[in-house]
Amino acid sequence: MTDQDSENWLAELVSHRTVSGEQNRDLMHALADWLEGLGATIRITPSAADRLNVLASFGGHSGGILVGGHLDVVPAPASNWDSDPFTLTRCGERLYARGTSDMKGFVANMLAIAPQLSASELTQPVHLLLTTDEEIGCLGVQAVIQELVMQGPRPDWALIGEPTDLQICTAHKGKVAYNVSVEGQTGHSSNPDGGLNAVDLAARLIVALGDMGVALRRYPAAAGHWIYPWDSIHVGQVEGGQALNVIAASCHFDFEIRYLPGTDVEALITRIQKKATVLERQASASGINARIHLHESSRYPGASVSVQSPAIRWLSSCLPEAQFEQADYGTEAGCLQAALGIDAIVCGPGNISRAHRPNEYITRQELAAGEKMLRRVLGLSVLDA
Repeated sequence: MTDQDSENWLAELVSHRTVSGEQNRDLMHALADWLEGLGATIRITPSAADRLNVLASFGGHSGGILVGGHLDVVPAPASNWDSDPFTLTRCGERLYARGTSDMKGFVANMLAIAPQLSASELTQPVHLLLTTDEEIGCLGVQAVIQELVMQGPRPDWALIGEPTDLQICTAHKGKVAYNVSVEGQTGHSSNPDGGLNAVDLAARLIVALGDMGVALRRYPAAAGHWIYPWDSIHVGQVEGGQALNVIAASCHFDFEIRYLPGTDVEALITRIQKKATVLERQASASGINARIHLHESSRYPGASVSVQSPAIRWLSSCLPEAQFEQADYGTEAGCLQAALGIDAIVCGPGNISRAHRPNEYITRQELAAGEKMLRRVLGLSVLDA
């Protein structure tokens, strides 16, 4: 790998099919070797046997700013795209490929400025964090955080470059996800009393979750610029049954809770668990044992930073036209803030509305603006466009 500008780095990064849950070691080792060649202190942290996270520190060990971005992307079936999702396609101002906005564009910015970090006399340490498996529950960063807590470095604050159109995101929601397994007893559908229909029992819990979600809207809407200013409960996948004329012995579904900063999410989880227990007992009253098992599959906390914090004030001085906003989605910022007790802010180039969709893109202007912002934040010279 060689020194490149943001656009060339983006072309390199999107060519690697770093889909969440799949190996990324070849790319991560190559990036780690290149950053180490620039003089960075490197730490490689596995979050799975074949999935790695890289932390590159310039200018010292502790303090300073941590700048982070994830390199995993959601799947991109080629049949849904007008171009190869893993080849950067340039069309006028737009740069198309999976991950361009979410969020390899910002990672390209990070790598483009790395040589200058090496050559500059930094007034504070800069830690570049490249993570994996953010899209499936912020798993990579949580593995890194365990090492940061025990061994450092402990930065003063963090900037996570998710696509915000370079608006300053001062808060985002947290998330808890569950897999639910419902067990009944099979039998012939001509005699419903001869078994226990797991699909029916699962449906009762799904309806109860929906009712709870509607009830959450009775609370006052949260202040700020949230798209959905309440906590929410969402069922995303359901699978069950064997055939139409067979009583379903099992059913599985997934649901998530997205919650505002300050919400007592444990109280909400307890309510759901109690409802599942009541439904389980009611279904078992017929003499056939029913089972409802809730398994937590992932969790990450929300984030919230005061607009009066030194980190926000500095970022605002670098982006004087930026507005404050809040995000209904989650990011690695909440994990860093909760574990390290630091301010963690979300701000980056591109637009979240293009993420997870066919024909994802970032514009050349957005990419250049992201690099310019990052140079200002880190106290580096700003290059003319």
